[in-house]
Amino acid sequence: MKPLRRYQPNRKVNLTSEELYKLYWNDHLSTEEIAEMFYVTSPTVWQLMKRAEIPCRTMGESIRLAQSKGRRCQDYPKGDKHPNWKGGRWVNSSGYVLVYMFNHRRAYKFGNSCSYVLEHILIWEQYHNQQLPEGWHIHHLNGIKTDNRPENLQALPKKSHYNLIPALKARIKELEAKIDGIGKKRAELCYNHFNRRNKNE
Repeated sequence: MKPLRRYQPNRKVNLTSEELYKLYWNDHLSTEEIAEMFYVTSPTVWQLMKRAEIPCRTMGESIRLAQSKGRRCQDYPKGDKHPNWKGGRWVNSSGYVLVYMFNHRRAYKFGNSCSYVLEHILIWEQYHNQQLPEGWHIHHLNGIKTDNRPENLQALPKKSHYNLIPALKARIKELEAKIDGIGKKRAELCYNHFNRRNKNE
């Protein structure tokens, strides 16, 4: 822990490192409980602790503390009730859209709960009124991963999907080359047309 120092007021928070440490570790208060005391959000308290280099509890310690106070983990705010809620829809690093569907059978696991589902799978299953077969993938026909309209989604066995991707990439390159060739030809025609026009003038 950093040496004792007084923080600059952050809204109504004016604590020393020692006071914050005592509330969190000695008095066994959660960041939510400390936040309520000072009329701020839990992330504000967490940032103060980070700046003071006060270690946080592990997930297991937090769960045991909550249980000792008669509070179940399920009681913590989730979804649109959480202070960091941003609409329940985001794009992951692979470019796919995920939507908030708490404890859905296809949800990704984050922390202690399953909460986000790939939107293209969810839409395909809703549209076709059936579950995606085990080992099948959803293919975006136009290649745009965020375009999850039902008409743009096709279910394929995993092997077929993987075999399709190289063929599609090759076709895209072929079309790009054609477009490039057409563009060059048009540019050449325009150049010749203007040259002839200038000569006539």
